[in-house]
Amino acid sequence: MVRKLSGLTSFVLVSSLSLAQSKYICKMSEVTFFSSAPLEDITAVNTAMTGLVDFEGKQFLARIPIIKFDFPNDLMEEHFNENYMDTEEHPNATFKGTFQEDIDPTKAGQYTIKCLGKLNIHGVEQDREIDVTLDINKKSITATSEFIVALEDHEIDIPKIVFQKIAEEIDVSINATFEPLK
Repeated sequence: MVRKLSGLTSFVLVSSLSLAQSKYICKMSEVTFFSSAPLEDITAVNTAMTGLVDFEGKQFLARIPIIKFDFPNDLMEEHFNENYMDTEEHPNATFKGTFQEDIDPTKAGQYTIKCLGKLNIHGVEQDREIDVTLDINKKSITATSEFIVALEDHEIDIPKIVFQKIAEEIDVSINATFEPLK
């Protein structure tokens, strides 16, 4: 009886450990967007993304606070938040969804997954499929991705007067480090 109880206890402990290791939380991030227009190139960086990946459930969630984008000058930042992104009304961009690939977060290597989900920017959701590369090592997982966001898809209006300074499509790159959720 003691032997069976010990075996059951070991099974429960191992199961709990593997369940905990299937969930990873974002510890560091850098989200960059780049707008290339005829009169001006604009780059902004945000290091405040939060996120969670559940490898067992094949689900993910990422949230980016819009106000945390850092621009080359304060006026650009002010215009971005007040005139284009309506940051007070739409404070976050989110991407939430699933992936189909079976990934063991404890096996080192590089993997590419297709993340299928809802990208919400400026309060407008769009179905998206975004490729993400995962670099898995013993202590963490680095997720990188590059994709394009069309402003019209998220009802972000650019006044005609600055049309030559802001691109209609924005290049977005993400580099985020995830660690096991404890």
